[in-house]
Amino acid sequence: MAQSIHAASESLYYDATNASNYAGVHIERPVATGFLHSRAVWALGLLVALAITRMITSKPKMPAGTKSLPQIPGLPYIGAPWGVPVPGAESAWHFAELQSLVFGTYHVWVESDKIARDLLVHRGKKYGGRHEIPAAVGVKDGSEFVPLMNIGDNFWRHKNFIHALNRQANSDNIFFGYPELENKNTLRRLLDHPDKWSEAIITHCSRVAGRIAWGDPRHGTKLLHVVPVLLKAVSPGGPIVNLLTPLMYLPDSISPWKKAEAKRRQEMQDAFYEAQEDVIKRYEEGTAEGSWTKLWLDKAQGLEKSHLNKHEAAHAVGSNALVAIVTIGSPVHTFFTAMCHYPSWLPRLQEEVDRVCGDRLPLMADMPKLPVLRAVVKETLRWRQPTPLGVPHILEEDDVYEGYYMPKGAMIHANHYLISREPNMFPEADEWRPERWLDPSWPTYKEPLSEFPTVRGDPGFGYGFPADVTPRSEEKARIIRQLTEDPSLTVKAAGEKSEGQFGRWDVYRPDESSGLTFDWEGLTALAPHHDKERWLDPSWPTYKEPLSEFPTVRGDPGFGYGVRACPGIDLVATELYTTIGSIAWGFNIKRKEGKAGYENPVPWYQTNPYVITMASQFPADVTPRSEEKARIIRQLTEDPSLTVKAAGEKSEGQFGRWDVYRPDESSGLTFDWEGLTALAPHHDKANERMVDSAAANPVCDHCGEAANTLQACSECPKSLEVDAAIKPPAYCSPGCRDLAWPTHRNTCLTRKQLRRAGDLVKTVWLAWREEVFDSYVRAIRREGEDGYLHIYEAFGEFGFPRDAQLGEQDRERVLAHAACFDAFFTSHPLVGRALEGTYTELVEQQVRIPASEREVVRHWADGTIDHKDPWHEILIIDAKDGARYVLDIAGAQYGQFRTVLPWREYNQQAREVVRSSAFGTRVQDGPNVLLSEGMQTARKCFGATVGLWERRQGGSLARVLRDCGESEYEVLRDQLAREVIGALQAMRPR
Repeated sequence: MAQSIHAASESLYYDATNASNYAGVHIERPVATGFLHSRAVWALGLLVALAITRMITSKPKMPAGTKSLPQIPGLPYIGAPWGVPVPGAESAWHFAELQSLVFGTYHVWVESDKIARDLLVHRGKKYGGRHEIPAAVGVKDGSEFVPLMNIGDNFWRHKNFIHALNRQANSDNIFFGYPELENKNTLRRLLDHPDKWSEAIITHCSRVAGRIAWGDPRHGTKLLHVVPVLLKAVSPGGPIVNLLTPLMYLPDSISPWKKAEAKRRQEMQDAFYEAQEDVIKRYEEGTAEGSWTKLWLDKAQGLEKSHLNKHEAAHAVGSNALVAIVTIGSPVHTFFTAMCHYPSWLPRLQEEVDRVCGDRLPLMADMPKLPVLRAVVKETLRWRQPTPLGVPHILEEDDVYEGYYMPKGAMIHANHYLISREPNMFPEADEWRPERWLDPSWPTYKEPLSEFPTVRGDPGFGYGFPADVTPRSEEKARIIRQLTEDPSLTVKAAGEKSEGQFGRWDVYRPDESSGLTFDWEGLTALAPHHDKERWLDPSWPTYKEPLSEFPTVRGDPGFGYGVRACPGIDLVATELYTTIGSIAWGFNIKRKEGKAGYENPVPWYQTNPYVITMASQFPADVTPRSEEKARIIRQLTEDPSLTVKAAGEKSEGQFGRWDVYRPDESSGLTFDWEGLTALAPHHDKANERMVDSAAANPVCDHCGEAANTLQACSECPKSLEVDAAIKPPAYCSPGCRDLAWPTHRNTCLTRKQLRRAGDLVKTVWLAWREEVFDSYVRAIRREGEDGYLHIYEAFGEFGFPRDAQLGEQDRERVLAHAACFDAFFTSHPLVGRALEGTYTELVEQQVRIPASEREVVRHWADGTIDHKDPWHEILIIDAKDGARYVLDIAGAQYGQFRTVLPWREYNQQAREVVRSSAFGTRVQDGPNVLLSEGMQTARKCFGATVGLWERRQGGSLARVLRDCGESEYEVLRDQLAREVIGALQAMRPR
């Protein structure tokens, strides 16, 4: 039923050339919740469990001829709660087993779309139940939140009501024309506030939801208050009671979760009641705009059968809007991430939108002619699912599937993250490849392309890092401004306030001076290569015709299975297609360049840890494509304001209660929607510190009291050059700092030595290269269509593929590639001595470039021919602080990497580098020549010179790197470089 997931040794470009080869390619080690790894917490949880539950329960009796699913080992009855994943991509890789037992509940993990459909669709009523959520008791059997209601008559009344609402609203000018109207306003907000692109997306989603639900965009701020609290309450990554379920039986007086839940339910009821009453008032006055609530008051066709009372209707409409805001906001955030990681797709998308739409924004009527847009949306949903681990289903009665017995009450998890990565259906699954839906050779391809790809039926719908967002041109910017009805952001600055009842629900961004961004309480938290085509290329298994229909989001597993499938697929499709299409029509989006890009890397996969995830926001360049586009955008605007207010602003009347505020600008913080869109950590090079929106109020690393960052470790900020994700410890006083030093010392000095070792090796080798290397190219020749480059004898000749241009650039790249080996081999004695004492294991590794990228034939001097892929050596360092680092001398020399960097970062960046050039790159106009001496001789010279230098210093190189001051280190580093160069020059033949 489920597949065992391992990172294969043949994956990507790491070859199993030695026993120590690391198999995990491009997948970081699973992120564990530190709190749950505390032995004290688990001991306390065990005692509570023993006190309130029976220790051992009898196994369910199995029907004859059946077998039980494989099970994660654990304790009697309690099972293995440590094996339950928290939402997020990494956690999914823990689970190859099918079943685990946690406090008496069986959990079954489904990692195949076929099995998910067999169980959750074809046997949907049997598998359609929901479980009681300990931190939100009552949601299962209540009438307040439809997605988590248990199956039964009450559920079907609400489900049919929502289906009828969406059906009627979609037929009424495509959701009353609100998505089209708000697309214009959103483009204006991006034009006016490109640095607040995450906030603009949240503003867009909240305003569309507020308008569709209640006919007034100002009601959307209520959802910004309600969503984060609810998501945290119902997520495994939320309150600890959701994992240690026996804690739910504690008395109310000592249960903080029950008190928090009562407060949450009351606030949600206030929000939905207030918005409903506002519509009723306007309805009676004859001024109510089209909305779901107005359809209920009109008793529109299909609604009368549900017989929902006022309370039920308020919550059905509100919960429908609540889910929409995050399931739409999440993929749009991911779209920005994808554009920064895969920039070549944006021009292709823009070409299609321009060709079909001209000087207007895309509409739903255009979708049959926009298969690339639909493929981009479809692939975005597959690549980063809003619900990576799905929402659990409860088995309502005993069942047998393919001989496996599953007892009543079992919790069935459709693991969307792994379902969307089934190898047979999704080749290169970790890559964002829209062509898989447009190329018939891919398994995901489907026709007609006027309909497919589509988000309908996507599994993810049930069963902030900094970026540059710029208009594609001034013309696009002009058109966007013309189209705008309301360009304001929903998130307000401090001091702003909405009018009337809406003021209560205002949402605020951090003050700009704080350096933080609005991250919707962590849902869009700011985060600390490229290959083209998956849904569009017939060679992919996802390809489907006709392209006027496929790819489509309809039927996408991400939208859920069976009776639990998302009822709002029409709204999701409308918003994702038109919003992403409109943004592509008006803007260019790219990662920051230069220093800003280095200090603000685009996160690969960073989200909040809740049931519905949102990608972290990050700094990006968002610019209009032209002045004409900017002009049109300004003309289109209805309301360019942001929903999140600045301090001091307040909405009028009832809306003032719901105002949302961004942090004060002086704080340097951004609006992060209570952590839902939290800004990713970034490197503040000027101040040598890590800026993390989650660390706005640091605590002392020793005693836990409020910390004074002035008392932070003075060495740790320099370690950020090795690992930008390091969070230097802070202390409340010099006393605490001194007391913590014996514990912190090993980690701190290890990072210090790694940083200096990388810097030393790079300095010495670069100086050697510039002073000692000769340019030694023997010949460039062609034989028919084949080209050959003959360098010095040791390397023989490189043969180029027939379709390659053999010119100066190829010559330089091959020389750079050959120099990679020289760099590593000759400087090995220096590396080993510099790193002494920092590692538990030091492994040489060959980095290979996939043959599929560019085949290179090497003709050796003895006449043999070698078809091996290009490669160079790196050093993998398992440091004593528990982290894994990579030392890549050659990569650093040619402007590809820092010399020493964390394994996870190298793993993410290396593929992009090797794909950009089969042979690597080089610094423009820099020396790039090869050593004419024998490499063994040069290596001995390196070792002898370093040994002589150590004896003169009276200590090992490693000790000097670890103990000397910064200015003294720089003097000694340059001195060693000169001595190595002098020794090599002395041995060169005259």
